[in-house]
Amino acid sequence: GIARPLVQAWGADMENMAVDVGPSPKSMADGMYFVASAMGVAAASANGGKQALDNLRAASQGVSIGLGNIEVLTKAAAGAQNAYIKSNLGFAEALGIMLAAGREGLASIDALGPAFGRVTALAAPLGISFSDVAASIASVTSKNYSADQASTALNSLLTVLTKGTKPTIEGLKAVGVNYHDLMKQIAQGDFKGALNKLNDAFKGNVEKIAKAFPNARALREFLSLMGDQADHTNKVFNELAKSGVKTLSEAWAIASQTAQVQFGQAMAAVQSSLISLGNIILPVILPMFKSLSGSLLNASLAFTNLSPEMKNTIVLGGLMLLGLRPIAYTLGGIMFSIGLLLSPIGLLIVAFIDFKRKH
Repeated sequence: GIARPLVQAWGADMENMAVDVGPSPKSMADGMYFVASAMGVAAASANGGKQALDNLRAASQGVSIGLGNIEVLTKAAAGAQNAYIKSNLGFAEALGIMLAAGREGLASIDALGPAFGRVTALAAPLGISFSDVAASIASVTSKNYSADQASTALNSLLTVLTKGTKPTIEGLKAVGVNYHDLMKQIAQGDFKGALNKLNDAFKGNVEKIAKAFPNARALREFLSLMGDQADHTNKVFNELAKSGVKTLSEAWAIASQTAQVQFGQAMAAVQSSLISLGNIILPVILPMFKSLSGSLLNASLAFTNLSPEMKNTIVLGGLMLLGLRPIAYTLGGIMFSIGLLLSPIGLLIVAFIDFKRKH
């Protein structure tokens, strides 16, 4: 659904970007496919086209930094953007938050990307920011849980809070927490504050926590975030709240000085030059190849129309010529040597050898 002129214009931009960032031009083209697919028809507009290129640059920087492959990064960042469209979460901002989550936790970005996707659809409508989702998952993965386990547990906790069943409402009331006030606090963007309120109210009493959060996974999530882990969780939340575009920019500034990234940039420059050279040469040699292919086709048709006897004669003649090639090469060498000896230079060489022999 994107016009050809726009796609062709992207081609030159992507070649230049590849030289600047490091991934190969082909990798950039693959990345643009995922970026444009995630943006949909918006990528076809003038502003959308620029945004698509900006998103591609951010994703390519993520690849060069070592966050993961461009498909995973693009889908994760685009998914976060779509979930937080009302808060105008930027593509590079989402990647920066994921980078910080990987740094604070023990999961790779490749694993975190799909994990975020399983939570953001529920978290965003509740008012929980993407950085708080990332902080929650990072905190749990730092306890040696996988990203998948962390996202499943967080999803269970949010599901329990969303449903507001009687056991949850009464369990919270028993420790002096009003369910509706708690949900209002979360909706106002203070998920960390809401968790700390619950932590202060329950005072580590697992039995009371289990009554409010009867779902085992939800209980595990809460215990992984609060109790003895509360200080660490608050630290991670504070770190993730400061992350974003700047985080990605700072990481790229460091990575761009490494030999690996600079080698990638050099290779991308070579590949880009070869592409440009090919674009110049191709129009010249293409007619030649078309003419050659036409001649070969005509020869093939002419051969096909020959009688069986004539075909056999031509094939046998060709085989004989192939068999005479070594003899022809040998005779050619002998004739060349004789010609060299009879030339002025050859005669001088013979005279010099005879002089050295006599003296």
